[in-house]
Amino acid sequence: MKWRMSQIDTQLFGKKIREERLKRNLTLEQLSEKCDISSNFLGQLERGKNVPSLKSLIRIANVLEVSIDDLLFENLEKINSQNYFSKQIQDITKDFDTTQKQTVINLLKLLETLVDKG
Repeated sequence: MKWRMSQIDTQLFGKKIREERLKRNLTLEQLSEKCDISSNFLGQLERGKNVPSLKSLIRIANVLEVSIDDLLFENLEKINSQNYFSKQIQDITKDFDTTQKQTVINLLKLLETLVDKG
């Protein structure tokens, strides 16, 4: 399955970076200096307010001596889970009124019957 950095749960990702940083008794400033990124940007990452470039992701993983998989595992697992699907529906319908949401539910029910017959 293909995935994009924009699909990651930035809160979960940031929590993992912070967790790994604290395990190594590094301050935000120390880690940012070692990664050659600003402490402001790293703080945004840890708070889930930003998504790193691939270059920054590699630097952070290398300095923390973890694999990129370690930093993203829970995200990748989540992307493949039912929760991810539910979140996508919520995101799509967040501005819908009750009637529009009911229409989506009815369409999903119709699709369910078609898939069962398929």
